[in-house]
Amino acid sequence: SPGGLTFDNFRVIQPARKKQPLSVGAVTSSQPGVEVSVSNIDLQRVLKISMSNRFSYNKSWVSAEAIRDSGLLQHEQGHFDINEIYTRKTFQQLRQIKFSNNFQAEIARVMTIMNQELSKVQQIYERQTLHGLLHANQAKWNENIQANLAALPPYEGKFIVQTLPPEDDAPKASDLRYQ
Repeated sequence: SPGGLTFDNFRVIQPARKKQPLSVGAVTSSQPGVEVSVSNIDLQRVLKISMSNRFSYNKSWVSAEAIRDSGLLQHEQGHFDINEIYTRKTFQQLRQIKFSNNFQAEIARVMTIMNQELSKVQQIYERQTLHGLLHANQAKWNENIQANLAALPPYEGKFIVQTLPPEDDAPKASDLRYQ
């Protein structure tokens, strides 16, 4: 949602559990996504990379007891925003690489490192905020998250575009002659 997450984004509602409350009231599933394409333009192979912060509507859920808890929604927004921070950081890392013909492995290496960092930060966020229940810690995290978002340039509508080296078996422009 343009204004942030709403409870409508959570398409899965966990039923209320009698005598067995859930340990958490919601789960936000999102991950950095990368789209890669290679086009042949003027006898050159051109790599194009774009990024997105993907929210999974069907893997994210909220408990029936918590569906109107604005504090919980704010906490889940924090998870999504942390993911946005790491999507932006991943885009910046990818922009610094001069890709080879092994670009798939080069992209995968960056994604693996950044996803590991993201996972650690998400765990620290949960532990330090106690799933959003420690309001003072949640407020500190909210400020930190917003500061990080403000410091990182957005990637929406931007692409990484590079010309790849020629493949060994690909014809070179000098090899092509009109007969």
